[in-house]
Amino acid sequence: HGSTSKCTYASATNPTLAESTITWQGGAVASKAAIVSVKMTSGGQGLVKLSVIGDEAWTIGLQGELKQDFRREAQNDPVGLLKGMTNMLEQFPVFFRKGDVMASVAVSEAPDLDAAKKALALKLASRL
Repeated sequence: HGSTSKCTYASATNPTLAESTITWQGGAVASKAAIVSVKMTSGGQGLVKLSVIGDEAWTIGLQGELKQDFRREAQNDPVGLLKGMTNMLEQFPVFFRKGDVMASVAVSEAPDLDAAKKALALKLASRL
């Protein structure tokens, strides 16, 4: 696609273990548009700013005490709705911008999805 690159990392058991997408041009505008879009659709709820990754980084998800409460409630949910929502939020990508480059990193399988996404994003940002 010219100004976008996508890499998919696989394992023997998972064809999409992790995925990164890099927008090489217009990343600053794309980043602002994505943040505005999330704020408009969710009222800014769940938008989590991350530090140390690129010039700015964020994800959507449950953090800290709220995340622990959600997981605890999900264990008592016979229908499994909360567990599904928790898994969906944990798999939401980390987005970051470095200069005019924007990237997203998604991880679908790891002992700690949040830590894996952040580590991969940090490594990717350091190479841009």
